[in-house]
Amino acid sequence: MMKKFILLLLISVVFFGALPALAVQTEPIYTIVPQGNVLQNVSDRGIQPVGELSANPMILAQSPTTGLPAAAGERYLPMLVQISTPQDKEFRLAGAGDKASWGTAHADLLYESLLNARGETRFVALFSDSFAQNQPQSVGAVRSARQPIVLLQQEWQGGVVFGGCVRTDNPKSVRRMLISNGVYGAGLAFDLYDHNTDEFKSRVHGLGAPNNMDIHLVGIRSLVPEGTVSTAAPFLFTDSSPYREGYDAAATVSLDWGHQSYISHFKYDESLGQYLRFTGDQPSMMFASSKGLSAESKIQMSFSNVIIQRMEYEPMNASGFLVAIPGMGMGNADFFIGGHYIAGYWVRESESSPTIFLDDQGNQIYLNRGKTYVAHFPNDALLTYQGQ
Repeated sequence: MMKKFILLLLISVVFFGALPALAVQTEPIYTIVPQGNVLQNVSDRGIQPVGELSANPMILAQSPTTGLPAAAGERYLPMLVQISTPQDKEFRLAGAGDKASWGTAHADLLYESLLNARGETRFVALFSDSFAQNQPQSVGAVRSARQPIVLLQQEWQGGVVFGGCVRTDNPKSVRRMLISNGVYGAGLAFDLYDHNTDEFKSRVHGLGAPNNMDIHLVGIRSLVPEGTVSTAAPFLFTDSSPYREGYDAAATVSLDWGHQSYISHFKYDESLGQYLRFTGDQPSMMFASSKGLSAESKIQMSFSNVIIQRMEYEPMNASGFLVAIPGMGMGNADFFIGGHYIAGYWVRESESSPTIFLDDQGNQIYLNRGKTYVAHFPNDALLTYQGQ
């Protein structure tokens, strides 16, 4: 009996003695090795803009979002779509395997933001250039809206498409914000659970709900009142990047949002002039459309520019599980362009103003022509980059 008592006492000492150490564990536990050049909790750079902050003028026959050739006289009305990034069963990685998105290859910009305090994320895809080719006609999987899409709509003044949202009187809820901002009143908000989009949405057979909603985006865009256009806030583009000599090489960029399944890597392919995206050790793939969800129809996500926009997330509810990005402000920005790293800054003067990205000298950043990825990345999250 005494031996049994001593054994139980030892077990309790070991177990309960460990509890204080667990209780004071406040530092986040990251899941990538902090090697190479590490960017995390970097002090505010406080880069001052050269001259006044103002939107760049439109250039005739040039896309304001990609810098690629655009037909003159085309209606400028971007559409933003909330895209899911669930974990697949085979790899347990976000957006991998049969959980890959479709139609997103047509997007000009892809934004990634925290979905919750667990470190899971969700995409917002911005489409514009492809409407001249009557594309995309199939995009998904469309999911419920989160707060970042509201602020992006204010920035781009386009339409927003999503599959449901929180419908409360909380002024910070997506629906209340879209109403108070006049987006519903302008006919620019499309909740797929309303019936005005029925002819342009469907569930994809073989995929489980809720990650199986497909939309005909060109069709939904046609529902926007005739004559509605957006005011463009073009990026600056160049055919010869000024960010080579004197700038660190950045062949591999790794982002850890705080959840192992959502770690992503961008590897620079010099022959393509593109950063190829990976989720964990798997290429981040996209299906061409919902009509052919096969391995043969997949292509890898690739970007001419990778922008890491650092920011402080705020809790949206009492538990702190749901989080929100700031509607305006300033902070550090890390740019990866043409295989090089630029330590920069971002400024957004109001919710209705565009985000201005500045390089290390305080000039507006020059992007390479093509698609751009933007991460709304927490200040305390881990980013690493390596030259090789």
